[in-house]
Amino acid sequence: MPHDFRFGPPDEFIDLLRRFRDSWGQGSSITASDFVEYSGQDYPHFTAGQTIEFLWAAAPLRYRGIPEPIDDIRREIAAVVDFTAEEFGIALDDSWKVAADEARFADRWIALHESSLAVWLEELRLELAVLGFHSTIPAADPSDPTGTRLAAQLVPGPLGLSLWSPPAPGEPDSDAVEVMRASPAQSHMAALLEVVGAGIKLTQKGNLRLADGKTLADAMGFGDLFDQNIGGRRFKTQSTSGIAPVELVLRWGRAAGLVRVKHGSLLPTARGRRLGQDPVADWWLLFKSAVLKLRWAHTTPSEYGFWFWAKDVDQFMPAYLRMAAAAAERGLALLIPAEPTWLFIEERWMVDVPPSRVYSEFSFIAHHIQLQLFVPLEMLGAAETSEGAASYSARLTGTGAWAARRLAAELATDPKFKAPDDVIELYRNLE
Repeated sequence: MPHDFRFGPPDEFIDLLRRFRDSWGQGSSITASDFVEYSGQDYPHFTAGQTIEFLWAAAPLRYRGIPEPIDDIRREIAAVVDFTAEEFGIALDDSWKVAADEARFADRWIALHESSLAVWLEELRLELAVLGFHSTIPAADPSDPTGTRLAAQLVPGPLGLSLWSPPAPGEPDSDAVEVMRASPAQSHMAALLEVVGAGIKLTQKGNLRLADGKTLADAMGFGDLFDQNIGGRRFKTQSTSGIAPVELVLRWGRAAGLVRVKHGSLLPTARGRRLGQDPVADWWLLFKSAVLKLRWAHTTPSEYGFWFWAKDVDQFMPAYLRMAAAAAERGLALLIPAEPTWLFIEERWMVDVPPSRVYSEFSFIAHHIQLQLFVPLEMLGAAETSEGAASYSARLTGTGAWAARRLAAELATDPKFKAPDDVIELYRNLE
């Protein structure tokens, strides 16, 4: 399912949540809205499996640093389940029993401090499988079940991919070519070039003007992100830099060399004017630039603001691509590489973060990795992203796996990215 860049529960559930809080009488809390948002398009017909994932995985990770007693979270979800069943006339399944299981809920919170994240998530994935529920958690790597070897792959820059050195793949097959031609990224770039025309003025901060940004957003199918109506209030858009898909496509077009900035104007390049003549070559250009050059997520405020570590995390994007390629069909729970990434940040910046907040940092980093790398790849048809009990996950498609191998092989033979033999030997030993 394509990333929709929206935060919070759907508008139609805002009033429902307000009625729930009025009927519950326990004051305001974000837990109920988080649960509704987590259930997504399935709500109000969520399953016991979704309730398990939220209470036994998502909640411990999300609320680890809150001061309130953890059992208040479980009681609130039990109340939400009851309220939803009554409001929509839905027969209760085992969701209520899950929410009422106080001992199992507490066990998961305790286990979070006793196991590595990889093991902790794998235990829940297997438990869900035994209970017969679908899980959003990617399977652990059987050759590295604790995820301890991932730290060795956090090599900055293109070396993170070129040290992989897989055999160079052949030409893309007909299915991959069709994915490339039909990818949303191709049409998004065409829309950008259409808006740019012979050239348009930018704002003083280098952003698209509101009218041009709205035209581009409409063409991409994200026009409703402007002037959003949330909870009965209208929030007028102040800058296109806060509209994530617009900011992404603008930065990506520049990274790929399709548009350039000159004297405060955005102009098409000669390469940009040829866009569409060779869709496969266009796709490859967009893929390479997404992995090696595009750095957009740290320029766009998230729902939590800007992160001091964003540019540090950005340097590892080729390494994260390599990890996803190694995960293959299993997919990659982005919390797993986020853990060693945070250790690098801690050492570099000597940050003093309370233990209660560490897991939140893991989740924020995982979200950044998803936005920075895997959402653009998803627009190319090269990856699939999801959100669930493991926070954020990504899986390369067949086309994405082919492209990752091709790029790694290219970088491995490029003199600019050739690592010294002693670095290669050290890297192999670490793995």
